[in-house]
Amino acid sequence: MYPKYDAAMSAGLIIRLDNLSSDLLLEQLLVGRLNQIFIGYDTLLYLQKIRSEYKVLEIGDVVDEQDVMMRLHPDKADYLPVINQALQQMMKDGEIEQIYARYRAMPDAG
Repeated sequence: MYPKYDAAMSAGLIIRLDNLSSDLLLEQLLVGRLNQIFIGYDTLLYLQKIRSEYKVLEIGDVVDEQDVMMRLHPDKADYLPVINQALQQMMKDGEIEQIYARYRAMPDAG
């Protein structure tokens, strides 16, 4: 999943912990049950915005960059062209960036 960290994972220095949610991972980090976590940057910024107690957490280096993706149940495959067309239009009109901007945390002034 994170090739840069394969050796550390193989050596047991980094342990994969599948959790119920990113929010729960952050809670465990906040109370000291975990030392570090891998989490999506935009996910972290959003959760920091809605849960101010997470703003004390330090953001480290980017580990991996992935495009945002969406899964569609195979039974709903007929909807795919319409969804793709709508998303393309939203990207063209700047709506996707506006949505991201609305949920990104703003840096503290001090």
